[in-house]
Amino acid sequence: MHFVQRAPELDPVLYSIFVKIFSDRQVLDMCDISIWFRFFILFALVEGIASGTNASKPFEQIKISLVIESPGNELYSVYGHAGFRIREKEPAKDYFFHYGLFNFSAPGFYTHFLQGLLLYKMGGQYFSALYKEAELEGRGLYELSLDLDSAQTMQLYQLLHTNYKKENRPYYYDFLYDNCATKPRDLLEKVLGDKLMYADTFPKKTYRQLLSEHQRVLPWIDYGIDLIIGSEVDQSIGIRDQAFLPVYLRKAFVSALVQGKPVVVEERTMIAPHVRPNLYFYQRPVFVFLLLFVLELFLFVYALRNGVSRWIHRYDLFFYSLVALMSAFILLLWLGTNHHITKNNWNILWLNPLFILLVIAGWWGKKGLYNPMRKVLFALMVLVFVIGLIKVLPQPFHIASFVLMAILVLKLGRDTLLKIAHCK
Repeated sequence: MHFVQRAPELDPVLYSIFVKIFSDRQVLDMCDISIWFRFFILFALVEGIASGTNASKPFEQIKISLVIESPGNELYSVYGHAGFRIREKEPAKDYFFHYGLFNFSAPGFYTHFLQGLLLYKMGGQYFSALYKEAELEGRGLYELSLDLDSAQTMQLYQLLHTNYKKENRPYYYDFLYDNCATKPRDLLEKVLGDKLMYADTFPKKTYRQLLSEHQRVLPWIDYGIDLIIGSEVDQSIGIRDQAFLPVYLRKAFVSALVQGKPVVVEERTMIAPHVRPNLYFYQRPVFVFLLLFVLELFLFVYALRNGVSRWIHRYDLFFYSLVALMSAFILLLWLGTNHHITKNNWNILWLNPLFILLVIAGWWGKKGLYNPMRKVLFALMVLVFVIGLIKVLPQPFHIASFVLMAILVLKLGRDTLLKIAHCK
């Protein structure tokens, strides 16, 4: 891509040299310059001034639009994509610039990802390549033509030029506040200034609700992310902050105004998106957990008639071990990483670190510790279940989590409930 910058006027020092060369005979004699060489210097200087005067003209022939790619059905594409389309008439060029590049094969990629120190990069490609990719994946492509004057076009163009310098391309990715959608938003806010006004007609939503809208096609991913993100994502936000997702970036700018005039003068649907698949109930985590709950009821009835067998005990320990691992993972994300959205996670109440001690005591056969801890966790699980239902916590629990809590209530309280049943 050819970035054009406005050339300065003729420098006073250069001008003095110009006068000296063409007026001072001594200088001419010293340098032994012929008349033809003097004409060459004159031509070069005049040409330089002309090019400086015309440097701003290309900006009138450049069109910058905001392009939104709708969400796909894979994890890497489920949130959509956004960037700038830049078209130059002379010479004819058509590029797409965005902030969504990352490298799986980079050294320490997964470690940096877990630590919350993942580097993304600004990237550029021919727009035709983006179009073919969207068409192949069945993703919608929308072009928002922006109402920018020549000065604003030049400013945005040069900001992209600066960002595209090799040393400026990498940036630390932030899931909510610094990603492929917030970068274009922030650049446009810088160019349009304080006169940019977002519409206040959109309902407020939480980050968790917005993420769930996009993740519904990947229900197990949706549940996993819901488990590991904390209460920060449960604050209600307006349309500007909702624009951390490309779909809402599109809504934000289609309805935005500058001095009463629309920012987007035309919205064009270049590719209509394919209909996203509707999932059956049996594909969702809650269905699998309900089956496990039914199994737990069966085990309770079996234990009521035959007592708790060794295989039931081992199945319990296996289940507790999975809960303990999840608890340790939540603690790691909360205390051992820079992921701010995984802190203050109230799921830690029911995915309690006490399960780690319970598992150690159970596998090592320490009944003197194992049985009392089961009673403590049973009481705690009942309390958390009730508190979650009445919604007094700053963070809601996923419906599938309530089913898991119900399973744990039956497991942890089996001995107590069996004693009550036998007494009757």
